[in-house]
Amino acid sequence: MRSDKSEEDVPPEEEKCALREVIVEEPEASEDSSEDYSSEEERKTEKPKHDIPPEYWHIQKLVKYIKTGNQTATVVALCCLKDHDLSTEINQTAIQEIGGLEILINLLETKDLKCKIGALEVLTELSHNPDIRRCIADLGGIPLLVKNLTEPARDLQILVAETIANVAQIKKARKAVRKCYGISKLVDFLDVNEVYLKSPPEQLTADQRGLVNMAKAATRALWAISRSSKNIQVMMKSGSVPLLARLLRSIHMDVVVPAVGTISQCADDPGYQLAIQTEGMIRDIVRHLSTEEYPMLRRYCAETIFKCSENALTRDMVRQAGGLDPLVNMARNPKTKEDKPLLAAVTGAIWKTAISPANVERLDQLKTVETLVKLLENVEEDEGVLSNVVGALCECLKFEHNRSTLRRADGIPHLVNLLNYTYPPLLENVPMVLRECAEDEDSMRIIEELDGVRLIWSLLKNDSPRVCIL
Repeated sequence: MRSDKSEEDVPPEEEKCALREVIVEEPEASEDSSEDYSSEEERKTEKPKHDIPPEYWHIQKLVKYIKTGNQTATVVALCCLKDHDLSTEINQTAIQEIGGLEILINLLETKDLKCKIGALEVLTELSHNPDIRRCIADLGGIPLLVKNLTEPARDLQILVAETIANVAQIKKARKAVRKCYGISKLVDFLDVNEVYLKSPPEQLTADQRGLVNMAKAATRALWAISRSSKNIQVMMKSGSVPLLARLLRSIHMDVVVPAVGTISQCADDPGYQLAIQTEGMIRDIVRHLSTEEYPMLRRYCAETIFKCSENALTRDMVRQAGGLDPLVNMARNPKTKEDKPLLAAVTGAIWKTAISPANVERLDQLKTVETLVKLLENVEEDEGVLSNVVGALCECLKFEHNRSTLRRADGIPHLVNLLNYTYPPLLENVPMVLRECAEDEDSMRIIEELDGVRLIWSLLKNDSPRVCIL
């Protein structure tokens, strides 16, 4: 999994001669890349004045009113500013070029609630832009946002948390939230009465709905913040584990999705993996695997199982909760095959749960080996998915009957063909599964006929030390 944990001085894991774990995520730009530090001049695109729409000048005029007007004029100007489409580049540029971001951030220090809310509504919209996120962090916006979390106005707190959720996509902002003691404040907002979490919105009072919405916004913020290993530690110490476990049982899916996303992100930490197990989250995570209308939720559930299933007790819990069936069904579903991050999470979860012999017994009943071989037939399949599929097959083929099952399913030619790939994690796993195949005399004969032995020997010249060792 990609994250910025190396940036937080996390000690490297010990090298293990084991199957390589791979899971696919959407590409994420490095926070330390030169793009993040490109000059302001490079970010801006020069436009001839006759190409600038009237809206540009109108926005700049509104920013001037915000800067020079009294409180009433400021509130009116902010309301007018919100009416513009702040997601377009030209409108964002209009605000930035006249110093609008600085003015909006300064308004966070005012005592006037309406001014603060108006400024935050604009900042929340603007902070979807990666460049503006960095500007907000550079201008010292995070300490002011965290300070406003202590304000009693619920609407204000929700807007603050939503803005933090956007800005904390960058490393500098995540670190600033921790340094300003904002994590514990956000965790406190997760403490919502379980009755509210299990009641439909129409049955809640306005105040109760506000508490649920606050939990949703705070969870989204923690989800972004949890991309740092140091922040995960602070979250644990702040008591986030039982509160996230409670949110998993909510009927409000806009609360559940960021909660599971946060749990999946935190599951990179061994201590959090144990906490997930001891808090009994696995049963709820397995339950959400069957929520077909939320593929992103299913993905994060599968990722969490993938990360936590190094532990034997967790693997047993997944089986006992009925989690193997939906995982195999998803791997078999054509719609899943179109969603590569979901497919990678699912195949990774099958791999890790297959480490337990009792789980392999159930996987055999579900004809998992045949399902996995079908995934190998797609020559254009994502290499990360293939690596997980091969890892899962390796665990299943430790049982003699599955070696003949693989052979009858014509899986060996696909495995031998994978030796021609160049993706190191995949090349680390393929020899391991072929070693299991070679225990079967008929399978070994097929490997030799396909020139598999020569291809395995050729891996000794591979640039990856781990490939050569295996």
